[in-house]
Amino acid sequence: MVEQIGKTVNALLKALQSDKKDTKQVIYDTILESLEEREKKHIQPYSYNNNVVILHIDSPARMYAFNLKKNQLLKKVQEKTGREAVKDIKLRIGVIKWQKN
Repeated sequence: MVEQIGKTVNALLKALQSDKKDTKQVIYDTILESLEEREKKHIQPYSYNNNVVILHIDSPARMYAFNLKKNQLLKKVQEKTGREAVKDIKLRIGVIKWQKN
């Protein structure tokens, strides 16, 4: 009887954990939700390491424009994930994979 209860509890815990999104996915989703449709074509989340999110942006002009919005976006991400999860957002010029050349 005890073994059956243990198996049931383990199965339940595994099912609950699989529904959780990891922090990285929540961060990326929050960033993309906060962008306008035209901005999404030119910005792509690249990495998340040591509490820093790196975004690739396809041109210096767009990087400048996005830099003006960066603090506002950082606050939104921190509200959703907690202040410790993301300390900074860094911008880099890079290739956007979903762009068609």
